[in-house]
Amino acid sequence: MPGDYNKDGKTDIAVYRPTTGQWIVLPSGTIVPVIQQWGTSGDTTVPGDYDGDGKTDFAVFRPTTAQWITLPSLTLVPQIQTWGIPGDLPIP
Repeated sequence: MPGDYNKDGKTDIAVYRPTTGQWIVLPSGTIVPVIQQWGTSGDTTVPGDYDGDGKTDFAVFRPTTAQWITLPSLTLVPQIQTWGIPGDLPIP
């Protein structure tokens, strides 16, 4: 799940553990990983800059409910948007 999670203009490496819903990000220029719990088993990751602040936000698509569940880095207030129908595949 690469993205610019710290807004330094460089892509950070990251992994998602679908069994636990954990994101583990290694921001560029550091050796200290960031661990974020976001999502549940069965969710599809759809990271992107959903709030326009230049940082990659943690986000998942829940295929059973067609919900996009984002954690905007600007506010850290979870956002839920239903778009599509159950069973759809996201195209982030």
